[in-house]
Amino acid sequence: MRRLINWIKHNPILFIAYICVGIGLLIWGGFLLLINKTYNVGGCLTPEEMAQTGQVGDFIGGVIGSVWALAGVFLYFSALKLQQQELKSQREEMATSQKLLDQQLFEGTFFNLLKAQENIRDNIKAQFPKIEFKAFSLSVSQYEVYGINFFNTARKEYQAIYNFVSSHEYKGTSIHDINEDIENQIGSFYDTFNDIIIDNKLWNDIKSYAHYECLGTLYGSNEKTFKTIHESGNERQICAYAYWLFYHRYEYCLGHYCRHFYNIIKYIDDYKQKLLSQLNNQSKDYEKEVQTINDKIHHYFSFAQASLSSYELVMIYYNMLLFPNAEKLYKEYNIFENMHIENLIKTKHARFFEDIKIKSVKDFKQRIFQK
Repeated sequence: MRRLINWIKHNPILFIAYICVGIGLLIWGGFLLLINKTYNVGGCLTPEEMAQTGQVGDFIGGVIGSVWALAGVFLYFSALKLQQQELKSQREEMATSQKLLDQQLFEGTFFNLLKAQENIRDNIKAQFPKIEFKAFSLSVSQYEVYGINFFNTARKEYQAIYNFVSSHEYKGTSIHDINEDIENQIGSFYDTFNDIIIDNKLWNDIKSYAHYECLGTLYGSNEKTFKTIHESGNERQICAYAYWLFYHRYEYCLGHYCRHFYNIIKYIDDYKQKLLSQLNNQSKDYEKEVQTINDKIHHYFSFAQASLSSYELVMIYYNMLLFPNAEKLYKEYNIFENMHIENLIKTKHARFFEDIKIKSVKDFKQRIFQK
């Protein structure tokens, strides 16, 4: 009985059509019983009775025919409704198939992009300057760095440039002039007769000054711009200028790497926006569906994030000083979740970007004492 009630609820028009057919059959059966009392339905009819059978036909055509015609209308609408449901099911199946196809295309492209990012990193080849003092003369040579080691060296080199911008008084001299200046001061810290350094502090100060002057010359620092940034005391500007000096020299490898990584995260974000646009915000399950999409996107993002080393994250972090579009995107997905604040040049640099949370090594140490 319950199954019948459920069927009626889901097929009311078809049920009415069956009722109309049943009513027509009942009327037809009842009418035959009534006229059988007057006429011998199964026997031979007289000419007078045959003439009166036209009334029977009129009744059947006028009443039963109308009832069955109504049943036909309901059956027609029921067929249309069934066809509409089938078309809806086909559209839903096509939409599901399209979603699966889109997901497969996305995943294929996404993992290819990750592989390409890895290849870009592994194929990095950069030459870094090596500033040395041979006797009392400054000399510069080059050494090559490959692959992921580029970021370890880049972090150290960027810190040296930052120290140069923040604490040095740059004069814009050449390496030849630097060596001449050292030669003119030899007598103040070196005893040529006994061949000993008589003032180590002065010699260390001269070496430090010469090193920074050489660094500024190698990285093409403009004296006027340097002075403006240095005297401003603005920590963010100092970091941005130092990074610009570094980036300008190594743009051929660092720029390619950072742009490609940005486009990977942008590709994930575009796919997320596409999925969200397909949702019905009036649906009762809308919030649940949004959360499902966010979980799926976070799963993909974790793959991209896991491929980055600590020093890669550091260089990407300071890269945002020059590229604000990256800041907006990285802030949304918090790609610096696994970077420690101690890896930055200074811990206070973590305040450069609002709403970007960076962990500290201390957070992990506290877990030792958790009950």
